[in-house]
Amino acid sequence: MSTTEIHQGSNGSLPPSGTFRAWEYADGRFSEMDVNLSMEYSVTLSINGSPFIIIACSGSEMREMAVGHLLSEGIISEAEDIRAVTFDTDSLILNVETDLNDRILERMLRIRRLPSGCGQGIAGEDVPVRNVTGKTAIAVPTVLSMMREFLQHSTLHRLTHGVHSAALFTADGRRLSFFDEIGRHNAIDKVLGHALLNGIDLSDKIVASTGRVASEIILKLINASVPAIISRASPTSLSRELAIRHGVVMIGRVRASSCTVFNGIGTVTP
Repeated sequence: MSTTEIHQGSNGSLPPSGTFRAWEYADGRFSEMDVNLSMEYSVTLSINGSPFIIIACSGSEMREMAVGHLLSEGIISEAEDIRAVTFDTDSLILNVETDLNDRILERMLRIRRLPSGCGQGIAGEDVPVRNVTGKTAIAVPTVLSMMREFLQHSTLHRLTHGVHSAALFTADGRRLSFFDEIGRHNAIDKVLGHALLNGIDLSDKIVASTGRVASEIILKLINASVPAIISRASPTSLSRELAIRHGVVMIGRVRASSCTVFNGIGTVTP
């Protein structure tokens, strides 16, 4: 039995999973076994060659994650802001070439590290002040159908049980994109980045997430002008407050036949 086997990644990305040795305790004894685990890499996101932030991530779909992160942080607002995105799989440097301005230079002075699954908060002057102006009517049967399809889509989760997922849907339940990541924040960044790179209007779309909806998730949606989110998990009190304040429809605790509307009841129909 091999100690470690790293599964092959696609061109321009790193392997998302690997097989590792472990020992399971059951029925009063240990048994040696191979376990599939999600890979985790510490990737430096740079802007024009200058380090901006270190992100713990899966190493796949790096272009979407980089662009989505800058969009959700309010650093860029359109695809034309990006000249090029490159990822060096040896140095683990993800570089975005863009036109710098004073706002970006100021933000780059603060280098932060994002643990897998834990995003940075946006505080003080960083909190968006605009409201989400896009609106979308959502039917509960469509929400339940979207979540059912969404939760069945991840091959990597079935293999490793170690990733979060995010997806983008239309209001009538058509899935436009789907991404896995070791952190729920990165998964949502990939959804947003994919939309920006492919000219998808986010103002009438719905983001689906497997993770807890914390305040930084809602702030990402506000920065990207996304009007609604659904999740199998619950929001926090602050994320609910932000959703109410900025006009984001929030539906959580989505199960097979039930869900809870935390904001936007006027746009959700039975």
